[in-house]
Amino acid sequence: EAPQRRSDSLQLRVAAETVTYGGRTQATSGIVLVNTPNNQAIAFGDHIRASGDQFQPPTYDTFSYADYLARPGIYSLMPNAAVEIVESHTDFSLASVLVDLREQARDRIDAALPEPYAGLLTGILIGDESQIAPEIEDAFARTGASHVIAISGFNMVVVSGIVLAVLKRIQVPDRRAALISIGVVVVY
Repeated sequence: EAPQRRSDSLQLRVAAETVTYGGRTQATSGIVLVNTPNNQAIAFGDHIRASGDQFQPPTYDTFSYADYLARPGIYSLMPNAAVEIVESHTDFSLASVLVDLREQARDRIDAALPEPYAGLLTGILIGDESQIAPEIEDAFARTGASHVIAISGFNMVVVSGIVLAVLKRIQVPDRRAALISIGVVVVY
């Protein structure tokens, strides 16, 4: 996934290829959740080298972080890692194009609106809740409206409605407009 920028760190979901321990390198696989304190410019698809202590997610009395992370396939953590870019992404794939579009949308929203409005709109439109102020998240939770922030069927209906309205306004035939709208929702 795309790197998740935090106020003081960067969170990366890394598909591990090798692991080095005690001077020995061996092939491996799986996803490691890497947190790096420096907020360097790492992009989706970059090949990196992460150095640090690696361990399994903990389980607490009332919450299993291990089970929570296992859902998306993460079984290992590396906090406070030193990260070095080995090779910048040069692959042209649909995933990298979509991640770039999402980053551009976030940047444009940030440039157009002040906080907390930019964070809220970013959460609603592209599902990135990392910039939403905690008090706003709490307010949505208290009122039972948290679903508005998460990407859900509601968001897809709104996106589809906007696309259909624009296409109707420029007189695209109904069948073609419906197919285009479905395509936009799939990409969204």
